[in-house]
Order: sequence, then structure tokens, then C-alpha cells
Amino acid sequence: MAKKLGLYPMSRDMCAIARYSDLLEGYTLSKLMTPSFMLLNGEDVSILDGGYLANMTLSDFTKEGIAECDTLFVEYCDSLKDLGLYKEAIESAELMGKEVIISRALAEKLEINISYTKGSCSPKHTSRNKLFDINVPVVMVFTQGAYADQFAVELALRKHFRGEGYKVGQIGSRECSNFFGFPSVPDVLYDCQDVYGNILQFNSFVKDLVDVEKPELLILGAPNAMMKYNNRILQGLGLLPYIVSSAVSSDVSVACMYYGSYKNSFYEDVSQFGKYHLGNPICFFSMANAAISSSSTPDISELEIICLDSEFVKKGISETVISDEYRLFNSLDSESIKRACIEVHDVLAGNVRYMR
Repeated sequence: MAKKLGLYPMSRDMCAIARYSDLLEGYTLSKLMTPSFMLLNGEDVSILDGGYLANMTLSDFTKEGIAECDTLFVEYCDSLKDLGLYKEAIESAELMGKEVIISRALAEKLEINISYTKGSCSPKHTSRNKLFDINVPVVMVFTQGAYADQFAVELALRKHFRGEGYKVGQIGSRECSNFFGFPSVPDVLYDCQDVYGNILQFNSFVKDLVDVEKPELLILGAPNAMMKYNNRILQGLGLLPYIVSSAVSSDVSVACMYYGSYKNSFYEDVSQFGKYHLGNPICFFSMANAAISSSSTPDISELEIICLDSEFVKKGISETVISDEYRLFNSLDSESIKRACIEVHDVLAGNVRYMR
């Protein structure tokens, strides 16, 4: 019997779980809770991410709401910095005997050590001097930073290719991947002291997964940002995406970007960065319903992200003049993401259709 899953506190990053709840494996979505002071009770989740109407309703956090769940997933949200809010939810759920799963970001804030890698962490295939070939088509999803709708893109690709009848193997960028029946990037990668060793170990991890599952397609989500924003906002220095892309070559690369009025030269630069640093040119760009505030300066120490809606982003995309080799889309608009998935599919099949 499927477990009833509750999410708290709902934020734009959590909306992907709600929007693709039909892909959950072993879980059904029960409660989407926010702190009562946010005054979002009864609102659709689209109010958080600016996407199409999801017909999924938010509710205030209450102990009665927790009681309706079997499992509570608690995620850290930058706009809710009071750790007491999270501790109250965790303690309430544990007192009721509920299963509690917290995100890696929240575990770090609460200084808790948690393993997110299920099963054995020791790969069957090991090598210190070579990378194993991964003999399936690979789609890799990168991000410019937090709140750029990366996980929504990963799930959209999964839904499309499974709907087309493909057996999909997948490794997600976030811990909540496990709710959807596929693993997240293994814990060992987050210890970046031995980048060389981590590349080899992740390559072995993927080799094992492919040998066991025998997928026809592999979707990889690279955690953390592709690069630093500046010398104060390091965003992991792009180490995890570098490790993932060095371990496995991609056939199609997607970059999830903050929305902006970029010129063609910007996309050329990002594509070339992908080619020479991440192993494959980036040709697909998901423009998020989020943008960096225009008040941000090059020497800021914290990004100020402003939320947008899909209609605004779609209009901006339609007015952007770029080379035909690049495709822009909005992952939170149903038609735009559907068209993008078809184009990715066509590139993999070697039969590209330019759909506008």
C-alpha cells in the first residue's frame, strides 16, 4: 500500500514534487503544508512557482495535517530561516510515530549526518585508472543555481520518455528522487576532497546501475550550480557538475537558467562552457520562473531572486532572437516543456525538428 506523503514547508522547489505526483512510486501525495503566517491556505501551488494551474491545494501546517500523513518530507527554504519552524514539524511528526525525511540542505543547517544513498555504497565495478563506457544515450541536466526549476525538468523528461515506452534509468539532483523510484547522486560525491576518486566512483556507480536496470535512456541531474556566481557566492564552485559530467559523457545537455534578456553571445558562452568544461555543448536552455534582481551587483554576497510567472517568461522567450542551434523553453508551461522534451527526443533519435 502506498504511503501518504506530506511536504513541509512548501516552496517553489517543492512544487516539482506536486506537479509530477503521478510519477511517485510507493507514495501518494497527501498534504502540501506551509506556515500559517504565509496566508496561503487554499491557494494552488502555482502561486509559489508561477507555473500553470496544478489543481493542488496548499494548507496551513497543523498537527492534524501531519496525522493524515505516513511520511513527512521537510525541506529547507531560504526564505524561512527560523530553524525552530523545522524542528517543531520534525518533533511533532516523530512524536506521532511518522516517518520523517529531511533534505540535505536542512540536515546541514541542523548539523545532522544522514545517508541518502540506499543499499551498498561499494560499486561492483571499480578502477583507479579508467572510466567504464556507459553504453546508453544520456541526457544531463545542469543548473545555474537554486530555484531554477532543475528538478521539474528532470521529472518532465522522465514523464515524456516513459510515456513514449522507453525504459528510463535516472539519477536525480535531489534527495526527493527516491520518492519517484530512482536514486539521487550518492553521498560520497559531496565530499569533494578527492575529485579524481569521486569521478571514478560515480562512473562505477552509474555503470552498476546501467548493468542492473538495463535502461534504454539515462537521465542525470547534476546537483549544485555549474559555476560560481562571484567570489563571495561560490555555489560549490561547480565541482559536483564537473564530477558528474567527467564521469559520464552526455548526448544532450540541458541548462536550467535564471530568466534574463540575454543576447545570442550569452548562449554561445554557456554552450562553449559546457563543451570545454562539462564535456558536451549545451543547446537546450530552460528559462526559469525566477530571475536575479536587477539591484544585484557583481560584488554581492547573497543572490536576491525574484519570482516570475510562465506567461511573462514565455513572452520573453518569444521575443528573443538567437541562433537556431539553441532551444529556449519554460519548464513550468505545459506546452513549452512538452515541445522541449520532443526536441530532446528528436536530437537523440538523430531527427531534429525545429518546433517553434
